[in-house]
Amino acid sequence: MANTPAFSQILVATDFSEPSRKALEVAADLARHYGSKMTILHVYPVPGYVLPEGFIAAGPDVLVEVENRTRKTLEEWQADTVKLGVTDVNITTAIGNAAPEIVRIAKAGGYGLIVVGTHGRTGFTGFVLGSVASKVVTTSDCPVVTVPYRG
Repeated sequence: MANTPAFSQILVATDFSEPSRKALEVAADLARHYGSKMTILHVYPVPGYVLPEGFIAAGPDVLVEVENRTRKTLEEWQADTVKLGVTDVNITTAIGNAAPEIVRIAKAGGYGLIVVGTHGRTGFTGFVLGSVASKVVTTSDCPVVTVPYRG
């Protein structure tokens, strides 16, 4: 067997929340330990409006603005990750439903590990909102590390 790290590529999904920040720190620790490449991913929904006639997607100018703001924040998180000692860290975005997009990108990119934070919602709120982390865990082909929220 080749001398390849167990997790040569780590995908960390973020929604820019505090739980996601903790997940980033855990992913950075793992990347340093295994000598892994790391990618920070943010998935955002198609911006638009719900009207009585149905959903209307926002125009291209709104999409460009959302992408620009998202990239700026991802670049800040990338710089923070470099400060944590990870030298090979990339950023990427996707549009759509978070859990399926995270799983799709992990599979397409050949990632060996996904790291995602959890918000700790329980009961009715957790049921109604669902859990991106839970959906990623149950649908991913690769291992997933969930980092619990400890407010």
